[in-house]
Amino acid sequence: MRELEVFRKYLAENKLQENEPNEDSIRDYLAKAFSISPDQVAFSPEEAKSPTNANEIAIATAFTIMGLIPIIMNGLGWVLNGINQKFGLSDSEKIELEKLETAIEFAKEDKKIKNKQDSDYSDYEKKIEKEIKDLEKEKEKRFGSKLGNLFKDGAHAVHETYLGPIKLLLSTIAWTASKFGKKIKIQDEAYRNKIAEIIYAVIMISAAGAGVVSHLSHLTSIQPILTTIVELAKGGKSIGDILKAVITVI
Repeated sequence: MRELEVFRKYLAENKLQENEPNEDSIRDYLAKAFSISPDQVAFSPEEAKSPTNANEIAIATAFTIMGLIPIIMNGLGWVLNGINQKFGLSDSEKIELEKLETAIEFAKEDKKIKNKQDSDYSDYEKKIEKEIKDLEKEKEKRFGSKLGNLFKDGAHAVHETYLGPIKLLLSTIAWTASKFGKKIKIQDEAYRNKIAEIIYAVIMISAAGAGVVSHLSHLTSIQPILTTIVELAKGGKSIGDILKAVITVI
């Protein structure tokens, strides 16, 4: 029941936004989404062990992975709003941040190549190091006020803050499906974690642009598909559409 504990910790440590959910509101939301009563929503594996019956047609439709996507997205609207308020950049800022990140990565790669070619510390390497430091200072100066937590060691804390509630919603759906004897893919914890990380990554990329990708290295399970997520997000696809597109490759 770690997901519920993380969510309670989030509510205790963060100022509530308007319409931000609590345990009861999540239970009520999913009950309405699945046409069941709130006491039939399972908030833990233990609650899932008590079988129940409900409208079979409604449940069968809702618990397909494609049927779940709009339910998940609607249920996480407050997470999206919170990330947008804290990290959101304008379209022009997203472009400038991406340019800076690209320049930094190019300089770092140039330095690696030079190191392989020459074991001696050269003036050229000093020049590259200064270039990297100057670019990082510029990034911090221009975007540090909004994205400072991502640029520093706080990235993991930011990750936990928003990923915890996402995982809780997905886990509750998985446990509720079990309670009704339904088999769905997000009952597999590894798959569920991938879906949660995809949702978090897409929301972050939508809010701050492709330039934040290098600061999402902690999302280890989805690194191979981050490029696809970025391209779809830059193409204007919605979070729901991106999720539908990448489900087939995870």
